[in-house]
Order: sequence, then C-alpha cells, then structure tokens
Amino acid sequence: MMAIDSTLQHEYDSFGPWLLEIKQPQDVPRVFAEDFQLTDDILMALKVPRPIERRDARPGQVLYDGIVCLYDREVKILHLEQQQVLVESACYKDMVTIQDVRDLLMGELRIQTDSRSYSIPYSMVSQEMVDRVVRILRKKYIRSDILIKLEDENFPNVELPLLFKNALNKLRANEKISLLAYQPNMALEGNSSDDYERFENIYNNYTLYCSLFLSAEREIIVISSNKPIKRRMEVDSSYILSYIPYSQLRDMQIEKDSRFIGLRHLLLKFGHQNLEFMLDQNTTRKIRVHVLDRVQ
Repeated sequence: MMAIDSTLQHEYDSFGPWLLEIKQPQDVPRVFAEDFQLTDDILMALKVPRPIERRDARPGQVLYDGIVCLYDREVKILHLEQQQVLVESACYKDMVTIQDVRDLLMGELRIQTDSRSYSIPYSMVSQEMVDRVVRILRKKYIRSDILIKLEDENFPNVELPLLFKNALNKLRANEKISLLAYQPNMALEGNSSDDYERFENIYNNYTLYCSLFLSAEREIIVISSNKPIKRRMEVDSSYILSYIPYSQLRDMQIEKDSRFIGLRHLLLKFGHQNLEFMLDQNTTRKIRVHVLDRVQ
C-alpha cells in the first residue's frame, strides 16, 4: 500500500461538513494548489467541502469543491467543474445584494451582482464563520455616501417566530437598525371562481408568512421566510437575511398576485436584477414610500 503524504493526510484529518479557514499553505486542498496561493493581501480564505459523509471520506480523495477568498477589492471563487478548476471574481462595487439562507442543518450564502449570482453552500456548524464573511462583504460593498438617519427603534410588540426573533436580536446587538415595515401573517383568499380551485384554497388554508423590513444606515435588511406562502400545518424551519445597499437600488415595481386577493409582489430593481418579496397592500405602501425617496 502506498503511503499518503502529510499534506493529504492533514486534508483528510481536518475534513468534515464545515467550512474551514485557510491560514497556512498546508491548508490549501491539493486539487487547488496550482491555482491558489496564500498572499498577504488576503482578508479571509475558506475552503468549501464536498457533500461527502465523513465516514465515507478517504485520504487522497478530492474532498473540497471550492475556495472562497476575500481580498480588499474583490472576492475570488475557485470551484471544480468537470475536474477542472475555474476561477471567478466578483468586485465588491458590483454586488447588489447578499442573501444568507439558513435552515436547521444547511445554509447557503448568495452573492448577487448585476450580471450573475454566486452560491456558497455551508453546514450550520459554520454559521459564525459565515457571519464573519458577511461582515466583510457588507463593509466592502457599500461605496456610496448615502447615510440614512435612523428613526427611534419602534419594533412591534408581536410574537415573532423564534428564528426571526433570534436573527433580529443578533442584528440589534451589533448595529443600530430601525423598523421600516412589519408584515404580519396574513390568511390568503383566492380570487378564482373555479370550484376546484376554491375548494383547494379553503382546504389548504394558505397563509402569507410574516417578514421584517429593517433599515441600517446604508442598507435595507429583510428577515423573511424561504417559503413565504404556506399551507396549513406546513412547518418551515428556514429563513433568509437579505442585505440590500441603498446605493444599488434603481427602481421598484409592484404587481398584483394573480391568485390571491390583496397579495402584492414587490420587486426591488438593480439594473438587470430584481429581488422579490410578497406582501399585503399596506406593507407594500410603507416600503414604497421609503424606497422611492432614496432611489437614485
């Protein structure tokens, strides 16, 4: 049996479903060694594991799908595609939104520019590391002098879902934010005259799930469900934190929903990209007034 060299053994020993920070040369996965080098201008570098169970991993296997590297002006993402290493870059100034999608076990960090999106999957055991990445991204991607005067905190005295409440408390502990609008849970009524569709709507008892629209000094922050419309007895353990810099907002559009009475689709527009939220008429109106005052 051939001996496994120390670099591959180190790679195997540290492998798991978590993101790992690259701090020294031996932390770089062998498959990316020719395309990535640690340099002094790196703010933070992470390696993204393949979806392999730890018990199925073996020394010498390709155990990592990618590297995410944050520099002063850009993020570089190295990933495997058909056994080839591809290198992509996203400048902070081109980022229009950041979304952190979280479920009980898995999360996904989405970085959106005006031309494309980047997705970084992660295990929730890496939550604190992703928080560090998001803090760097938020600090770097805001390039405008827009500074919103925040109103006094006026958060609703309502029973928020526990995941939403924890996310809100964490935000408030680290920065000053104010409430723009609160979308409460809303029972949805179908507008179809078709008997089958009316029965289906009544049986499923569709509900628009709550969401929070917040303002930081230079961003809108939205806490929302990954699945905004739910059927009765349907449980959803996921939520999304969306970060939207005021400097990137270009326009907004409101559309009526074709199926449910009083439901609106709010589209925040960033050039070629949109971010959509589902709200009632009153909440949509509040956000519209706030956003249109600040659209460039």
